[in-house]
Formats: sequence, structure tokens, C-alpha cells
Amino acid sequence: GLGLPAPTAKGVNHGRSSPALSQADQPSSLATRKIAVLVSDHTDAEALYPVVQELENGKAICDVIAPHEGMAGPLSVDKQVSAASSVLYDAVLCTGGAELAGDGYAVQFVREAFKHGKAVGVLPDGDALLQAAALPGRQGVVEASAEGDFVQRFVDAVVRHRHYDRDVESFPA
Repeated sequence: GLGLPAPTAKGVNHGRSSPALSQADQPSSLATRKIAVLVSDHTDAEALYPVVQELENGKAICDVIAPHEGMAGPLSVDKQVSAASSVLYDAVLCTGGAELAGDGYAVQFVREAFKHGKAVGVLPDGDALLQAAALPGRQGVVEASAEGDFVQRFVDAVVRHRHYDRDVESFPA
């Protein structure tokens, strides 16, 4: 369509790589990781505050995302979920109860983050959202209901950067 002749030979891959450009060789630190915190008007803020505080103490950047702008209960909202995208974040932290489980944007946000290998943290009031997302596995999904220190397990999952061991081949997102 440009009126140019088609190229006759394809370039040969030089076979070189750079660890600086590899996603597998990212710094193993929480610092500067962006974490989407999905909330609703019914989020248990008392359970959420200490988790966000620990993440921010580790120099992570947490954005509060809700179905609407303004305030979600006592929480100041940074972005509306319909205007946010999981591709802009390194991980997602799910709260919000049944309100977010019925929000297609929130469900899609979690599904897409999972499909892209990102860490997914789930506080007890985020179980309904996790169920609505119907993820095909739990690799890299950190649930507060499981044994051990939730924050440390979530930090470890975020620092890992991506969870490529997930079977997402037939999983739409």
C-alpha cells in the first residue's frame, strides 16, 4: 500500500540479550511497585489501614480505586475503577465485599491482573470479589484467611514481579 517493493530478506536475530531489559531480572524490592487497592463503601478500613501502611513503609505506591470518586467510606479514592486499568499496576489488593463482586469493572480488573501474572492479595472482605473473578488457579494469589503473616506473604508475591507458572491459556481477561 506504500508503493514500495517488498523486502527480500529478513533480518537475523543477533541472539544477544540484556539482563537490564529482562522482566525476570527485576530488582527484588517493594520500592516503587504500584499496587491497586480495590475498595468500596463497605471496605473494612480497620483491616486495610495496617496493610497499606506496611506496603507504603516498604516504599510501594498504593492507589485506592473504587466504583466512584470522592470517598469510599472513610477512604479517599484516587481513581474510579471504570477509569483505571490493571496494566498500570504491579499488583492488586482486593477488598470491598459484595459491592465489588457485582461490579464488572472490578471483576475484570482482577481477572486481567491475574492473566498478566501479577500478584493478587485478598483481605477477608475481598473474598466475594475473588469468587466473582473465578480465577483458574491460586498461584500468586495471597489470601488473608491462609496461614502466616498476610502482609509478608503479599510482599513476597509482589516482589517476585510476575507469576508465570499460572495456566491462563484458556482464561479470558
